Formats: sequence, C-alpha cells, structure tokens
Amino acid sequence: MKTSKHKSEYLPIMLNAKADSSCQIILCSKEADISKLPLLPWEKALLKGKEAKSRTQFISRTESKTNIIVFISLEELNKTKEAVRRSAASVLAEIKKLEISDVSIVNNTPQKEIGLAFAEGLALSNYQFLKYKTKKEHSCLEAINLIDKKATAADIDHLNIVLEATVLAKDLVNEPLSYLTAEQLSEEIKKLERKRDLK
Repeated sequence: MKTSKHKSEYLPIMLNAKADSSCQIILCSKEADISKLPLLPWEKALLKGKEAKSRTQFISRTESKTNIIVFISLEELNKTKEAVRRSAASVLAEIKKLEISDVSIVNNTPQKEIGLAFAEGLALSNYQFLKYKTKKEHSCLEAINLIDKKATAADIDHLNIVLEATVLAKDLVNEPLSYLTAEQLSEEIKKLERKRDLK
C-alpha cells in the first residue's frame, strides 16, 4: 500500500479473502488446537506445553510459507483485549525482520474477539507518520486478512472505521503546534467532511 505524501494510510482488514498469503499467523488458546495446525509432526511436538504461557510464538519458515503460532490465554482476554493487541505488536517486529508483505490471521480460538483484537493491534502497530521524514521508509506489511468464520462483515466494517479514525487522530497529534493551529484544525475537519460527504 502506498502512503500518501502528507497523510498516513490506515491498513484495512479484509475478511476471509481468498488470496494466498505468504505468512499465516495462527491464533490458538489451548493445546488441543495444535493437532489441527498445518504443521509437520516435529513442529507440533515443539509446541507441546508452550500454550501455558500466553503470547508464546513459534515460527516455521519454508520457501513459500511462513507460519507464526501465537497462544492467546482466554483468561487474559477476559481481563483486557489490550494484551492481545500487544501480542500482535510483538509479532509485527518479527514480520518486519522477515520482510513479509501480506499476512493471514487464522483464528483457531473459540472467540471472535481474539481475532479482531489481534488484527487491530497488528494494523495499529504498523502505523507510521512520515510526513516530515526526509527518507521515507515504509513498512513492509501491506495487507492483513482475517480468516474467521465467527467474524461478520459488520465486525470488519466497524473495525476498519476505528482504524481509520485512530490513524487520523494520530496524524493530528503528531503535527507540530506551529502547523496545527485552531484554524488549521478547522480546515482538517472540513477536509474530512468533504471526503466523507458529511453535512
């Protein structure tokens, strides 16, 4: 995804897209999920017992596919979704190291909220404010696809609205006070109204 000259672009989430991603991020909540994963027997053996620690990561890579396994504790999720978002942020660091451009998040947990929160965390962690950078080094991640039969189109629409609004707010906050005067803030709001055809 190309970033515009002055504004950051939010990374929209797709739902159950057919495109074959070069990387699968597989979310699990218990050891029983391991048997269902598209991994080799020795890879599954390495995962045994690791689910006790939330946010455990396991990466396997071939010439055509990268698998990143993340265990999300349901107990932790019940306390706060922020823990899931932070898990996604740590995974993004690995994605950048491997220079992966597109990912599919496969939610194998029983709760759709886990997949949605993880996708949100991944997209928000990918945010960059490059307007004043002389050398604009864009993030390698360009596409996020959530694979989850429990999630609905309405869930994704709502999530994408939140992502776009958050990126807009971050852009405004990152502007220096010398630029974002009261008059300029008013102009930015008018631009948003024209873009969204608000009245």
